[in-house]
Amino acid sequence: MREIKYYKKPELKSPILVAGFGGWANAGDVPSRSISYLTQKLNAPIFAEIEPDPFFNFEANRPMVEIQGGQVVSIMKPKGRFHFHEAGNKGTDLIIFYGDEPHFHWSDYLEIFLDFAQKHNVSLVITLGSNYDQVLHYEERVSAVVSSTSAMNLARKLSLPLLEYSSHGSISLLLISEAESRGLDALALWAHAPFYIHGTNYKLCARVIETISEISGVELETAELRTAWETLEQQINSLVEKNEKLRQQIREISKMTGTEPFSPGGTLQDSKVIRLDEFLKKKDETEKS
Repeated sequence: MREIKYYKKPELKSPILVAGFGGWANAGDVPSRSISYLTQKLNAPIFAEIEPDPFFNFEANRPMVEIQGGQVVSIMKPKGRFHFHEAGNKGTDLIIFYGDEPHFHWSDYLEIFLDFAQKHNVSLVITLGSNYDQVLHYEERVSAVVSSTSAMNLARKLSLPLLEYSSHGSISLLLISEAESRGLDALALWAHAPFYIHGTNYKLCARVIETISEISGVELETAELRTAWETLEQQINSLVEKNEKLRQQIREISKMTGTEPFSPGGTLQDSKVIRLDEFLKKKDETEKS
């Protein structure tokens, strides 16, 4: 597998592979932030990566270059990286992957990815995806896409509704389909983010991570994410309280979707977006310090 570059070769026992991709299906930063949170909390080191050259347009997704004293000291290409966590007797071993969605050769990319999974005797593939949807910010909606009867039963055990969807596809969803063709158990956790909020949806990240914890038996704390969302939700509610049009629109969406009415709360059309990027940026900087 020359497309895979190894740094270590850990001895993992029937690990679960959790995969998130940047790009179109990363609404609310749910896959990217959830994977980052997992690797940090578990102190999961990198052990392999997919070589990027056949799969990326570097004019569209340019490498990051660091220059010091007039010399190039590092070049960071958009690689897909595999981390690992050895759970011991505290759950199932994990392989944790994050990478940008490739530009080219999706079939080859998926073949390499699933060859890697089978080589490492992965017992379950979990992909993370999210899209902007007609949901409200106080909801916590995560659906499932499954590859097998076993994965279907797991989704039912977790009380995850099965996704009903007809629109653009993502590499995370195609991965589920390809896993099915190989007889691999695979489950996509698909988060539904409110389209009127830009930035990280900490609540959905927490729900996704809690679900991974329940499946794997690996203890994962999400209190920080929940607290971050509570702070953000107060900001949203304050905006809604000042705008009758928002309150009316939230009532309309509640009625349309059968969601229990809630006040304060709100939604906006695509042309009128509540932008909370600065708040989120400050929150992220606080968490990193």
